[in-house]
Amino acid sequence: MLARTPRLRARSRFTAAARLGLICVLALGASCSATSSADAGHPDTEPPEVCPPWPVPGADAGLLDAGGCVPGSCGSLGVGCGTVGDGCGSVLSCGPCTPLTACTAIQTPGNYLVTQDLVSATTACLVIDDVANVSIRCLDAGIVGYPAISIQNAANVTVFGCTLGSIETPYVEGVSAIGLDGGRISRCVFPISSLLATATNGLVIDQCQFLQTADGVGLAYANQSDVRDNVFVAPQPLLPDGGALVSGSLITTSYGTGNTIEGNDIDGAWPNDAGVGPGAAGSGTLIGVDDGIILWNESSDVIRNNRIRNVFDMGIETVKTVQDTVFAGNQIDSAGNGGIGGWWWMSLAGSTLSGNVVTHSGSLFVFNRYCGLPPGQADVELLNNVFQGNVYAEPPTGAFMSAYIVATDDLGFEEWPGTAQGGMNCGTDDTPPDAGQFLIGNNHFQGNDFGHQVPLFLGPPPEDGGSTGIVDDGCNRCLPGGYLGAQSPFPLDCQ
Repeated sequence: MLARTPRLRARSRFTAAARLGLICVLALGASCSATSSADAGHPDTEPPEVCPPWPVPGADAGLLDAGGCVPGSCGSLGVGCGTVGDGCGSVLSCGPCTPLTACTAIQTPGNYLVTQDLVSATTACLVIDDVANVSIRCLDAGIVGYPAISIQNAANVTVFGCTLGSIETPYVEGVSAIGLDGGRISRCVFPISSLLATATNGLVIDQCQFLQTADGVGLAYANQSDVRDNVFVAPQPLLPDGGALVSGSLITTSYGTGNTIEGNDIDGAWPNDAGVGPGAAGSGTLIGVDDGIILWNESSDVIRNNRIRNVFDMGIETVKTVQDTVFAGNQIDSAGNGGIGGWWWMSLAGSTLSGNVVTHSGSLFVFNRYCGLPPGQADVELLNNVFQGNVYAEPPTGAFMSAYIVATDDLGFEEWPGTAQGGMNCGTDDTPPDAGQFLIGNNHFQGNDFGHQVPLFLGPPPEDGGSTGIVDDGCNRCLPGGYLGAQSPFPLDCQ
């Protein structure tokens, strides 16, 4: 067992009562009381906790009603030319269009209209390179190519209402964007095609349909992107040639910052016949999508109000370092291993996980550490996170734990350099972290409902190698008795 670093694992200097009151007032808007440590030995004098209600499985994520119809403008709708409804019954005129009647390179700013299908058999159909302020709109028309639209080193490019790709050319990129500064892909249909963007800034992808798709949206080195209100449906349940589909995720963002993934509807098409819990993704039928959303080395993201279902691994998986990120209001159903979590090079810091509801899945959270330190990663963190108001409900037969967070001094570290484990390889140049590189502390749990059906595991007590890095802020609900016969799921004093 590696030595501990107590200075990083010390509990908060605030009392339990102060911590609980602060979180309830500021975060939940409800009253909540807890006894101080000084009163812990006097149960006859302890007032009962008064906890806010937990979120209801299946309820709406809670978006505010704007109070009436708010008409859109040509700019807010992403329409550069022609006419379009404003969403409230009126019609907007967005200016003249330049017709596009063949695949071509667009080198001049302008508003272009596609009214007939454009097809390129071997190369990109529309190429937008080194130009700014280009708008493409389709009216009952599609664009097919390899990819359908290629964008490089451009700025302020919008694509509206186009079908990008076709079932005759499956798994070809509908849009490939590299070095795009500002842009929007809106109300488009991707039939068995994907959207891949690299080194973009401020890209908006909204109200699109990714149908029978294996890859969906992939972002790399993207900043301030907004992936919002899209529909993703994986093939049901086989590829057109009869083979089985195994896909990584339907939304992936890596090595970026400030990205928002919100309000998306994701169906991974896993038939849920392989069982649930640890190892579910490695047994049974692997058809459909591994994870709904993957964050890979990301910071300051917002992952909110997404509906994710039928994935054989995790609803939302983190890989490598994820920090200062919000996971809120996500509803995850039928995820084989669990709702939200990570283990490959896992490091989670400064993040908030709140109001997420996970049903019919292996667990609510899974966090532990596989693989050593890759080049560029200085330490392993489970530090300064908040787990608040999350719900695990309706566990299926075979569910192992309501949450599995290995809050030991080494996060359950295991290293398999250069060998495949579950389809992933640890790096051959990874180095094992030493004791001082595990930073574990100040992880607050408040108002979570882990249910009374499946045990909870947040690590053993310190005398058995556990960490004091988890802070009980009260109002948590979990199965009495804990895991492996413990009196209570250390360190939470659950209802």
